[in-house]
Amino acid sequence: MIKRGSNTRPGTPGDGRGYLGKVVEWLEAAEDADERENHTPTVGACVHAGIAAADAISCVLLGARWAGEHAGAPSHVETAGTAEARGCARQLRALLPLKNQAEYDPKLIPAATATKALTAARRAVSNAQTVISQLPSSRPSQSS
Repeated sequence: MIKRGSNTRPGTPGDGRGYLGKVVEWLEAAEDADERENHTPTVGACVHAGIAAADAISCVLLGARWAGEHAGAPSHVETAGTAEARGCARQLRALLPLKNQAEYDPKLIPAATATKALTAARRAVSNAQTVISQLPSSRPSQSS
């Protein structure tokens, strides 16, 4: 049971699959914005893709997602100890410093920053997809 005031919330493999759906949508939104050379929304969507990727991995491997300050999320997912969890944490550490810049700063984000964010988001998404792909199928088995 999660203690009151904890920085985590329970999560299941099913929740992980749900977060993966969000991950894919965020990454698609980032890529669409990038095609339009809208770099600020590209970066914002990349950050959210990274956060959702960490949530997906954490739900599957740790049974709990991070719910505290965003800065603590990379360390949380990293505790899962797998290469995918460590990779996602590394990408999230690259993405999180861009969150406030994309969402609150009046300056537009340059193309080079958007390109770096897309690379980090794609890597985080790949890590989450790998973890989710290793889950047993949720479909009932069919007998011959």
